[in-house]
Amino acid sequence: MTVEGARKAGIRVFYVPHHSFEPNDFDSWLHPTAYQLKAKQGQLFAKIYGVGISSDY
Repeated sequence: MTVEGARKAGIRVFYVPHHSFEPNDFDSWLHPTAYQLKAKQGQLFAKIYGVGISSDY
């Protein structure tokens, strides 16, 4: 279902911004969770420097 289809069906659509990871975000954390450590590896929402692209909101 597309956003337009969801709205036509009366389903509310939410957009949620994600944290833009930086290379050293978790370095000072004493007890990161396994999920956070995995997120550090993937950096799905990482900021990209030097190319004019950023996921900042």
